[in-house]
Amino acid sequence: MNKKNWYVLCSIMLGVAILPIMPYGYYEFLRLVICGVSLWQICVQYKKNNVFPVVLCLIALLYNPVVSVHLSREIWTVLNVLTLGYFLLNKTER
Repeated sequence: MNKKNWYVLCSIMLGVAILPIMPYGYYEFLRLVICGVSLWQICVQYKKNNVFPVVLCLIALLYNPVVSVHLSREIWTVLNVLTLGYFLLNKTER
C-alpha cells in the first residue's frame, strides 16, 4: 500500500471513531494504526526531504498505544476530526 491508501484507511477509521457506538477495543486498535502510520511517514518524510514533520510527531505521541492519553470523549472527537482533516489534506503523493 502506498501513502495515499494508508491515509485514506486512517481517515475512514477516524471517521468511524466519531460514532458513539464503537467499543473501547476499536479505539485501542485505532491508536495502534494511527501511531504506526504516523511513525512510518515520519521516517519516509525525513529521509526524502530531510525535514522533521512536527505535526506527524504530535499525532504519533497523541495516539501512541503504549502511554495512553486520557481525555474526555468530546476532546477526542475534536482531535479525531482534526487528525482526519490532516490525513485527508495530505493524502497526495509528494
